[in-house]
Amino acid sequence: MLDIKGLNMARLRQNYILFRKKGSKYFHYTYYDVNGLRHEKSTGCTTKSDAVSFCDHQLKTKKLDLGRIPTLKQFVEERHFYEWTDQDGCLCQYALSKNQRANPDRPAVQRNYIERCKRVLDIYILPTFKNCKLDQIQIDELENWMDRLHLKEGLASKTVLNYSSVFKIILEEAVRLNYAITNPFYHARAYSGVPRRRRDCLDLEEAQVLMNPRTIEEVWNGNPINYLASLVAMATGLRQGEIIALQKCDLHPDHLDIRASWDIRHHTFTPGKTKDSVAPIAIPRYVYEQLSAFATWNTGFILSYTCGETPVTGNRLTDGLYKALDKIGIQGKERTERNIVFHSWRIFCNSYLRTQNISDAKIRAETRHISRRMTDHYTVWRAENFAEVREAQEALVMKLISAI
Repeated sequence: MLDIKGLNMARLRQNYILFRKKGSKYFHYTYYDVNGLRHEKSTGCTTKSDAVSFCDHQLKTKKLDLGRIPTLKQFVEERHFYEWTDQDGCLCQYALSKNQRANPDRPAVQRNYIERCKRVLDIYILPTFKNCKLDQIQIDELENWMDRLHLKEGLASKTVLNYSSVFKIILEEAVRLNYAITNPFYHARAYSGVPRRRRDCLDLEEAQVLMNPRTIEEVWNGNPINYLASLVAMATGLRQGEIIALQKCDLHPDHLDIRASWDIRHHTFTPGKTKDSVAPIAIPRYVYEQLSAFATWNTGFILSYTCGETPVTGNRLTDGLYKALDKIGIQGKERTERNIVFHSWRIFCNSYLRTQNISDAKIRAETRHISRRMTDHYTVWRAENFAEVREAQEALVMKLISAI
């Protein structure tokens, strides 16, 4: 029994909740039936002790038709939480419900996310909480669990935050389905993620050395696919999955049609990160000529070792880029310290276009960022980009000197 004044009720701890409404002299109680429906009734008692005795008698005589509160393990099994298989597809009731209400071209929950959550559930959550009833999970238990992940198992605070989110979604579903009144995660002290080390990109001189077409044999080991993938990424800022998914029908003399991305893990198309079903992306003539000259087949993937039947893998493109960087003197240690990855081409493209005084709105149309904040996030300003600032400073100083 939990005594609560007013209607601001706390988490369900036992079989019923006892409270007194404002303005009423009688104690009321709430409970859930076998269908998970909440019921509220008056005890007809004016003192708490009498109300407790009344409710306990109702329990003893089985006049309260209490619902079954499942354990965490039972709940995730019944709801198929984070289950997605090759044979049956998505079984997770949470994901199905979210996707049914989302844009069909942009599902709210995708398979890779569900599979990552499933791993967290099986390895880090169920071993500790599988036998806990949904209404009995305490705030301090959640905090101790997070502390153990961070302090004893050595997980980064950002990882603990991510794993907590996986658990939080399950408990939120329990509240939505009336198995609990509140989600204890809302009251637990959460870990804060350490800011991710900012990614860098090549400067213009480094990019010119790396992408010089006369050095494909020397720098890129004669591999045109690795060179072309970086060329497209440098010029357009496309994501790696979008580049891999490009097909001959997407290639035009002045633009590329971005229809989808490629799921590297499951070898299938996935919706791209854009609200448009087809996004035209401008390309220079040289990029069109190089892609057309390489992919001489009529249909299929452009970057392919099998004449368009299957696309190149992301790992090969990343490895090819890292080996090429080694050849121009940006080796593993420096590359790691600068945090240069394949996705850095997106930062390079965004930054370069901004230095050319192209409007941010047009840049976002090319990169398909939805906010100014993301355009700023993907910008790296270097000393050479501040020439006009230095000119203004020089003019200011000259005015001051001339006034002396």
